Amino acid sequence: MAHPSQTQISVEKIGGTSMTAFGDVLRHIMLYDKARITGRIYVVSAYSGVTNQLLEHKKTGERGIYALFAEDAGYQTALDGLAVSLKKLNAGYADLGLPLDVADRFVDERIAQARTYLEAMHHVLASGYLDRKDVLLAAREVLASIG
Repeated sequence: MAHPSQTQISVEKIGGTSMTAFGDVLRHIMLYDKARITGRIYVVSAYSGVTNQLLEHKKTGERGIYALFAEDAGYQTALDGLAVSLKKLNAGYADLGLPLDVADRFVDERIAQARTYLEAMHHVLASGYLDRKDVLLAAREVLASIG
C-alpha cells in the first residue's frame, strides 16, 4: 500500500476518435476531477484519420506515406500534405488556448526529423547492403511515431 504522502499515478488511454473531440476530452476527462489533475499519464492514439495518411487506410486500402516510401513514389509530397493536415487539426484547438506557433513548430520539427530518417533509409535501401524488409519496418515505425 502506498504511503499517504505518495502520489498515486494512473495511466489512461484515449483513442484517436475521442481526441478528435479534444475540447470534450479536456473538460470531461482531464480537468473533470480537480483533485486528480496531476498524477495522470495519458497515452493518446493518433487523431482520427492521421494513421490513414501515415500508414494505410484499413477500410479502403488507400496507401499512405509508408507505401509511397516503400515504392519510392512521392512520399516527400505526402509528408508535406501530412504537415498541412496536422496544422489544420492544431488550428481547430486554438480556441482551447493551444499556442499555434508552438504546436505548428512541433509538427514541422517532427516532419523534418522523419524526413531526415527516411532519406537516410532511402540511401541504405539503394545500397542493397541491408535487408529491405528490416529497413521498411524501421521506416514504418518512424512514420507511426508521428501519429
